[in-house]
Order: sequence, then C-alpha cells, then structure tokens
Amino acid sequence: MPDQLPNGWVRTTLGEVCARVATIQPEDSPDTEFTHFDIGGIDNQSNRIVETKTFAGREAPSRARQSVCQDDILFSTVRTYLKKIARIEQDYPNPVASTGFTVIRAAEGVSP
Repeated sequence: MPDQLPNGWVRTTLGEVCARVATIQPEDSPDTEFTHFDIGGIDNQSNRIVETKTFAGREAPSRARQSVCQDDILFSTVRTYLKKIARIEQDYPNPVASTGFTVIRAAEGVSP
C-alpha cells in the first residue's frame, strides 16, 4: 500500500468502520419464515445474489446463523478462490446468512 493517500482519506482498519453482526437461532422461532443466503446463491461473475431459499425456523440449516440486512456484503470464506462476494441489494423478510460468509456491515455514518 502506498504511503501517500488521496486528500481527505485516512488509513484505518475494517474493525473501525464496520459494525458487528448478531448471530441468531432460527429454531427459537419455529413458525417464522426466514430468507436464507447461502454460498451457492451468489453468482461470482456478476457478484450478485441470484438465489435465496426460505424455510421455517424449525427447518433451519445448521449454518443459518447470521442476522443480515440490506447493504451488508457477503464474503464467502469457503473456497475463496470462487470469489463468491455480493451485496444484499434489497430488503428481505427475516434474512439470515450462512456461517460460511464473513458479513461486512458498514458502521453508522459509513457508506456501505
């Protein structure tokens, strides 16, 4: 990384500009329907979500544990060479993501 940054920029870490993402247990709400994001639902050519799945809390996959929202970035940590990375571009009902993702969420006051 060059020592010189553009005017108005500052050096920082992701930890300083990102918010923590809560984990959830969908089975605690057995009758609630969740929208699930998994790695297979991301197109690595367009970097877009092309498929989601829905399930009732009682039928939750064991890896469906991350509470996500619009503008979060899903970055697959499984088979990273596939480059499964996408931003959640819209609002979904009760969205939950696989633990196979690192979820990058902009902190308050930071543009996603």
